[in-house]
Amino acid sequence: MSSHSLRLSVDELMAESREVAGVDLVDDEVVEPLTVLHRPLNKDIARLDAEGARAFERKLVRLLANRLRMQRDVQRHPEIAEQTITGPVVVMGLARSGTTKLQKALAASGD
Repeated sequence: MSSHSLRLSVDELMAESREVAGVDLVDDEVVEPLTVLHRPLNKDIARLDAEGARAFERKLVRLLANRLRMQRDVQRHPEIAEQTITGPVVVMGLARSGTTKLQKALAASGD
């Protein structure tokens, strides 16, 4: 089986995530950890097939875009950092036992 590298470099991943998010921020804080993650994905270490490499790129772009959106929102509304978090509810259970449905029902309650 041949190993496939990611087609996008770290800089290209960052640029694409800015485009996807519609946010023109530069997130220097994530560059080093992303570079550490990116390095083995471009060598035979990860042994990704072509589909796996593309899927990994899509996931990285999605995560980076979400991070940029979050940073934009905190810049626009710094009061977000002042919000009190009162003990999160953690839903745990075995696979296929209804935990996702329970989590969604709890989230829909509004409180």
